Amino acid sequence: MQRKFAVVYGLLAAAILIWLYGKWDNEERRLHQRLEGLGTLVEKGEAEGNLVAANKGRQVATFFCRDFSIELRPFDQRVQDRGRLAQIMLGYRQGAESIAVGFANTDVTVLPGHPQSAEMTTEVTVSGRVDGTSRREAYRFSFRWLEEDGQWCIEQADLVEILQGWEGLL
Repeated sequence: MQRKFAVVYGLLAAAILIWLYGKWDNEERRLHQRLEGLGTLVEKGEAEGNLVAANKGRQVATFFCRDFSIELRPFDQRVQDRGRLAQIMLGYRQGAESIAVGFANTDVTVLPGHPQSAEMTTEVTVSGRVDGTSRREAYRFSFRWLEEDGQWCIEQADLVEILQGWEGLL
């Protein structure tokens, strides 16, 4: 009889571990998808009107929590307002003929707790055309994500390192 209970408890414990692993793995996947979604919104493949550029800027701002901070220490800049972020994105999009964004070496750690949070580091490559000239830049960013209203949003973004020269594209 005790052996039956040991087998049942063992199976129950295994099921719980599998469920927990799937939950954490799922959250990491959701974070990667959010990051890719953000990159897709920043990208620009063709000429666009001011209305489209402004709308994309507002959409980018929704990837950030209500209370957020973006620290760009090498440029001595800080952004903490969604409206200001949307304006920056509008100017950025209007100044570039095309923009492509890529992510590499992304590391995610989901932290337990309520609300749920996560730490992420990634290398961001931005390439595009500005005034007919091709440019490519690369940065290392760290992000602190927070689950807010059932959706992952960026609470803190820090430019950690400039990996490849800054040419004014960002």
